[in-house]
Formats: sequence, structure tokens, C-alpha cells
Amino acid sequence: MIIESKYLQEKSIINGGVFMIHLRNHRYRAGSTYNRKDQNEGPTKKEQLTLQKQLEKMIQVPYKIVSQSAGFHPTTPDRRPVIGVHPQFSQIAICNGMGSRGVLQASFCARSLYDYVQKGTPIPSEISAR
Repeated sequence: MIIESKYLQEKSIINGGVFMIHLRNHRYRAGSTYNRKDQNEGPTKKEQLTLQKQLEKMIQVPYKIVSQSAGFHPTTPDRRPVIGVHPQFSQIAICNGMGSRGVLQASFCARSLYDYVQKGTPIPSEISAR
């Protein structure tokens, strides 16, 4: 969900049941729900209300909903991200599988992949595709 509130001044990522990321102009991305059984292609009112309830535990200021979208969290069975370069085609790399913690892990994973490609720094074994 994208929300807007002139009362929020937070610039850091907030995570507490749901996440909230500052975008710009008093707008924030807030997410997400974790209903694995609901496979609707778009957002639902039920999930919007679930997200609002969680969000209102974190912030106690007025806000308006600007937009809402839906998607799936790509994840792995052990919930660890997978990063690396294809063994045959070095121009193909993967940085995925972060699931619901992607907002917290993405910068570390992207940096690890960049350092591997640009500097030859080994990818941490816990998240290496090899």
C-alpha cells in the first residue's frame, strides 16, 4: 500500500509486523500481508484491512491510502536468499528469494553480488547459489 501522511517524518525503514519505507513527498510504502492461501491476482479489501490494522500498531497518526497493489514474495524453502552467477553464462546473475524479509536483506544481497562481480569477493556461503 502507498500511504500519505504529513505527520510522518521517518526516513528509515521501519519493521514491526509490517514494513514502512519512505518514498517522497510524505508518501510511504507499507506492506505486507503474509496470507499464503490467498492467491488473488490483485489486492483485496480483506488484506487491506489486515495491513491497516498492523500499520496502525506502528504509527498513531492520520494517513490516507493512495494506492494498493498485490504480489507474491519469491522465497526458498529455507527462507534464505540466493545470489550468484550462472555457471555457464557469466553475464547472467541472480539475486532473489528474499521473501518477506527482502526489504531488510536486499541491500546486503545486492552489495554481495556487486562485490563478487566487480571485485571477486566471495559470496557468503549461506546465500551462494553454488
